[in-house]
Amino acid sequence: MTQGKAEKSPSSGALNELKKFDFWTINRIVSAIMLAMGLLYAIGLFWGLPSKERARLVLGSRLEENTTFLYKQLQKARSRTYAMALPVEYIATGKIRTAPYNPNPKENLKIRGWEDPYNHLLLLAYSGFLLRSTDGDEQLHLNSLAQMKPKQFDFNPHYAIHAGIFIYGLGAVYQLAGLTKWLKLNPDIKFFYKNPQEMAKFYVVGRFYNLAWTLMGAWFLFLIARRLTDQEASAIAPFLYLAAPVVIGMGHVMKGHATGAAIALFLLYSSLRLLEEGRNPWYLISGVTAGMLMGTQPHHWHICLVVPLAHFLRGFWNNKQTWRQIISDIRLWLLPVAGIAGFIIVTPYIFTAFKEWYYLSIGAGLVHQSPTLKIWQWLRPWVIGLGLGLNHAAYFSFCLGFALFCKDFKKKSPAQRFLFIVTMFNILLFGFYCGSAAEDAATQSRRFLPLIGLCCLWSASALSWLWRRSLGKKFHGSWLAIAILIYTAGVAIFLCFNYYLDYRRASCIQAGHWINENIPKRSSIAIRSIPHTDFEPPFDFANYGLWIAASENFDPAKSELPLYAILQRNPVLSSPPIKWPQPFTDFFRYYEPVKFFGPKPRWWDFTNHFSAANVPICIFKRKI
Repeated sequence: MTQGKAEKSPSSGALNELKKFDFWTINRIVSAIMLAMGLLYAIGLFWGLPSKERARLVLGSRLEENTTFLYKQLQKARSRTYAMALPVEYIATGKIRTAPYNPNPKENLKIRGWEDPYNHLLLLAYSGFLLRSTDGDEQLHLNSLAQMKPKQFDFNPHYAIHAGIFIYGLGAVYQLAGLTKWLKLNPDIKFFYKNPQEMAKFYVVGRFYNLAWTLMGAWFLFLIARRLTDQEASAIAPFLYLAAPVVIGMGHVMKGHATGAAIALFLLYSSLRLLEEGRNPWYLISGVTAGMLMGTQPHHWHICLVVPLAHFLRGFWNNKQTWRQIISDIRLWLLPVAGIAGFIIVTPYIFTAFKEWYYLSIGAGLVHQSPTLKIWQWLRPWVIGLGLGLNHAAYFSFCLGFALFCKDFKKKSPAQRFLFIVTMFNILLFGFYCGSAAEDAATQSRRFLPLIGLCCLWSASALSWLWRRSLGKKFHGSWLAIAILIYTAGVAIFLCFNYYLDYRRASCIQAGHWINENIPKRSSIAIRSIPHTDFEPPFDFANYGLWIAASENFDPAKSELPLYAILQRNPVLSSPPIKWPQPFTDFFRYYEPVKFFGPKPRWWDFTNHFSAANVPICIFKRKI
């Protein structure tokens, strides 16, 4: 990285002074980039919402026959499911959940809806398609808010993964939207069963709220880049961040990943100021922010370590202090106090529900991560996770920027070396935690979103370096830099436009209409799981025999096979709903495609990793 300076500080004399004109110019350029990217995001925020059309696809004639009875049954089934939720200790200890709403995966479940259209599992499916968005996790936050009782000073969301600033801010936004009468804050769930379009508004408001956090994260990244790099790189970094596929995916849903990343990037910025200046306000700000980050997204605990790291490195590099002097600094010991204060501010229920918070935080790690010391397994998240999370071109420039920095490590400023150490530490943790995770390696990058921001800094630094270099007598590096930026912009436009296409005419809605109109009633259909908005298109489930895929292999030569099968997402990459040894070879031996919806699958298939928006859906029919 080449250095630049936008703000004065006592210990940053090595930074180049920017002229006042240059300072305002670069700020305006970055503001324009963020505005353009914000508008590009906004056109796709209406994807995958509950609607009357989806309700008709799933319920058919039952939507008109006896709605009062139907909605009461839906409410009972939903309440029963939440009441049967297992204690949080089960999540933390990794015990298998066995309940009526989560059947034994070793059993080949078959549901004949025409025999009992109000089967408990079907009721849960109806409820989900009436209330949930296509990203089913979004509804969890609405449930968290519904469980709070502010009048009784009970602010426990009972969900620690996306809590703290994110959930309380979301609640405040909903209250404001309710005052304007745009949202109807009705506590009766039956109202939303009858009016799914009103439920859709909650997701839209939440997504715009999340978009604000996404843009704030990009701005904080710019503040970091402005202190460490030249003007070109500081303008490119926020663009690369907002154009990264994983950030686009998390910026189009109502989840806390973007909020956690924004807080983490601000924490990096405040720690950088602490390292450079050592002023007391930055100690206080950094400590409180670290506590708030822990209360909002506990799995970002490792980012909080940058604060004491900045203190120690300042003592060693800037002040040439001894170990005794560094450790005896009272500000180091006040950092945990500030952190605890910040944590309590965003987690006020911790005194009455510490056990629950602890188990939920630990449980999330066990469910979503799988630590491994096998170094070769770390390549999977390093190459696939970061490669697809950034996009291939940005990943190449990140590797180049990182390598260039290593070449001249000793010549770099303390602030730049600090950033290098933080990036390296996060890369190692990413490999350690996600190296053997069962979840798709690409999607794991969303849990390390601050690392994506750091990678964008190094990528931007490399592009700035290329801009000034000749790579031969007839080839200038600026051509390669421009090509990378054009490719990155193209990927971003493709992904954002795909969300817009889902809003206009989603592949799952088209598939649902086709199934209801073309597959004979009472036909057997293999699907991946119990009907869920994430995995299956909406169709009249009660009119068909649903075969829920068993995880155990079975022999197709000896077992009865369903007449149809539905593969959502890329048929080349997804597991078929019928599993047996050599699944792809045998599956295509017994089944042939009869109808396809959505974008044509390609080997790079960006839409397959971070979103269920307008995904490819293929309907197969048995050959034999």
